[in-house]
Formats: sequence, C-alpha cells, structure tokens
Amino acid sequence: EAFEKAGNYRLTTELMDRLAEKALQKSGDEYAVNRTFVGKQAYILAEAIGLKIPHETPMLFGETEENHPWVQTEQMTCCIPVVKVKDFDAGLAAALKAEHHFKHTAAIYTNDMKRATIYTKALDCDVQAINGGTLRGDGGDLGEGPFSHTIATPTGEGICTTKDFVRKRRIMIQGAMRFV
Repeated sequence: EAFEKAGNYRLTTELMDRLAEKALQKSGDEYAVNRTFVGKQAYILAEAIGLKIPHETPMLFGETEENHPWVQTEQMTCCIPVVKVKDFDAGLAAALKAEHHFKHTAAIYTNDMKRATIYTKALDCDVQAINGGTLRGDGGDLGEGPFSHTIATPTGEGICTTKDFVRKRRIMIQGAMRFV
C-alpha cells in the first residue's frame, strides 16, 4: 500500500512473469537484465507488456516467490519484486539467497535494532540501510560524497577514494543515526 501511495504501479504476479520474459535474459542457469531496459522509466517497462501508465510513475512492483528471476537477478530497472515471508528468519534466509554473497548493499525495515544487527552481520555488505533506501550509501543527494556505482567517482572521491579503492563499511538509519 505504501508503494502505491507513493505513486508506484502494482503489477499482478502474472504481469511480473510477463515482464520478466521481456526484460530478463537467461544465460545458462543465470538471468541478467536485458540492456534495452536498464535504467529506463517505469512506463517504458509497462509498455513492453501492453500497459499504459503515467510517464511520471516512479516504479513498478509486484509480488513474486523468492526463487523468481526478478528476485535472483541484480536489479538495474525500476521494477521491484516483493516477497512475502512467514517470519524474520525466513526473510533473512531469502535475503541471503538473493544477495548471492556480492556484499554490495542491503536494506531492512524494522524498529527492532536486535533484528537489524542480526541482519547486517549476516549479509555483511558494504552499505547497510535501515528504514531507508539503499541509495543512501552511494552518495549524491541521499548520502555522502559524489554519486557513483563504480569503485571510484570521476574525481576519485566519494564512496571510495583513489588512495585505497576501498569502500568503508557504513550503516544508515533513516531519520536517525548514520555510521561511517
């Protein structure tokens, strides 16, 4: 409901499957996002499956199973899979599986700091966002330093530097503390 209130468009499970057929490509046992859809607006993805939505729609989302290609593929589109789980332990297991030990970025929404601690230790990612979006760890308007998805920004400063090319571990808690 919160996604919809923010102006995003909910897809049915069937539409998530149809969009996966168009926007994800299988190579062996793995999927990757079709480059045609990388970074494209939500309305462009929607048009690929015959939907007309407002051009200003920020994101598509829909419920899927934890083994669905939308969950197991690194996200580079504005389509977000939502997986319902029975409890925290099942959610943690699903998150670990979907993260694939890449150790990039993870997020959790909780008011229970004990669970947040268990989650951040288990995922062991460079950037951990608690109750906020994961872009908070990438710099730009939402985080510290210039924005970049590469190991260094064009100036060599920001999320890592040319001195060591190491991303410092950080935890951002939306509306509260930020540890760097």
